[in-house]
Amino acid sequence: MSATSVNAQLCLLLTLASVCLSSGGKSGDKTSDEEVKSSVGGGREFFFDEHMTVLEEIHMLENHPVSRLLDRLLLKYDRRLRPHYGGPPVVVNVTMNIDSVGPISEVDMNFRIDISFRQYWIDKRLMFNATEGIDSLTVNSNFLSNIWQPDTYFPDSYESKKQEVMVPNILLRIQPDGLVLYSARVTVIAKCPMDLMYFPMDIQECSLMVETFGYTSKDLILRWKDDDPNHRPVEFNRQKLELAQFDLINLVTKQYFLDFSTGNFSDLEVVFYFKRDLIYFIIQTYVPATLIVLLSWVNFYVNRHSVPARASLAITTVLTMITLMGATNSNLPRVSSIKALDIYFGICFLYVFGALVEFALVCYFNKPRYQPKPLAPPDKGEPAVLGAPWRYESANNRVQSNGMLLLDGPPRSPKATFTVETPI
Repeated sequence: MSATSVNAQLCLLLTLASVCLSSGGKSGDKTSDEEVKSSVGGGREFFFDEHMTVLEEIHMLENHPVSRLLDRLLLKYDRRLRPHYGGPPVVVNVTMNIDSVGPISEVDMNFRIDISFRQYWIDKRLMFNATEGIDSLTVNSNFLSNIWQPDTYFPDSYESKKQEVMVPNILLRIQPDGLVLYSARVTVIAKCPMDLMYFPMDIQECSLMVETFGYTSKDLILRWKDDDPNHRPVEFNRQKLELAQFDLINLVTKQYFLDFSTGNFSDLEVVFYFKRDLIYFIIQTYVPATLIVLLSWVNFYVNRHSVPARASLAITTVLTMITLMGATNSNLPRVSSIKALDIYFGICFLYVFGALVEFALVCYFNKPRYQPKPLAPPDKGEPAVLGAPWRYESANNRVQSNGMLLLDGPPRSPKATFTVETPI
C-alpha cells in the first residue's frame, strides 16, 4: 500500500471521528451550548454553534445566498464572448481619479502618474433579482478572471502596472441591472514630448491616451463618463497634488477614433497642462548670471597698470559663466532649438567676454611706444669715457637730459651727429 493512500485513509478516519464527537457533544448538552446568530441577506438566518465542525461551517457557507447567486450567474457564462455578441458594440464609460503626478523629466521626455482607473459597462448576463435583499455584489479580484473585461491599455506609455501592495488594488462591483464597475490603481510612465523654446517660462502639454487593443469600434466604444453633474470624468485634488517644478493648471478630455491597418479603434485622451515654476530658476540661474556680469564690470574700475588683478578677474568671470551654462544645460535634453534661457546666457556671456576683450585692448594701447636703449660710442676709433653722458642727434631721435636715447625709427639721413659732453 502506498504512502498516499495511507495518508488519505488517516485523514478520512480523523474527519469521521471529529464528526462523531461533535454529534455526541451536541446531543448530550444542547442547552449549555451558546449559539451565535448571524443574519445575512434575503431574510434567511444562520446559526453558528461553537462546537460546529469545519466541514459543517464550510457546508453552511456554501449554502450562503450570495455564493449561490454567484454560482448561478457563472453557470452558463462564457467569458470568451463580449456582452450581446453579434449585436451593437459594448459602450465602456471611463473615469479617472489622479492620485499623484511626477516626476516630470525633461531629459527623458516622460512623466509618471498614479491613477484610479475606473471602467463601467453593462453585461446583461450578470443581471440578478434585487428583491433577494442584495443591492449590489462586491467581489474580490479573483472573480474578475471569470467574466469578460475590456482590453484597454495605454498606447503612449513606456511602462504601466497595477498596484499590488498587500493585495491587488482592484474593485469589482456588479449592480442588479448588470452594470459592472471595474476599478484598479495603475501607475503609468507615459511619453511627454516637450517644446522648450520658452524654457523656463514654458507651459507643457502632456497627454495620457486610453485605447482598445483588439476590439475595434464595431465591438467596443470608449467614452468619458460625464452623465454625473457632480463629478468630472477626470478628477484630482489640487491641494494635495503638489509638484516640484510644475503646477497643474488645467486638463482637457478628448474622445475620437483612429484608423489603423487592423481596423478602426476607439480612443480616449486626457491632456494635462503643466506650468513651470520660475522661482527655482530665478534663484539658481538668473541671479548668479547677473551677479557674474556685474562682477566683470568691476574690471573697469581697477587701475589699468594692475595687469595681474585685471587679468585674473576677467578670466575668472568668463570661466564661471561657462561653468554655469554647462551645469544648467546638463539637466536638459540636447535639442537643436534655441531656448529662452540660452538667449539670456548668450547675452550675459557677451558682456563678460567683452570685459575680457576690453582688458586686452587696454593692455595693448597702454604699453610704451619708445623703448630706452643704451647708446654706442660715437666713433669707433675714440674710446668711450665711462660715466660721460653723450648725445645722439638725428632727424627722428630725441635724447633725454640724462643721456638716454629715444628711438623714433631709422634716421632719414645716413649722416648723424654725435656730441660728447664732458661732465663738469
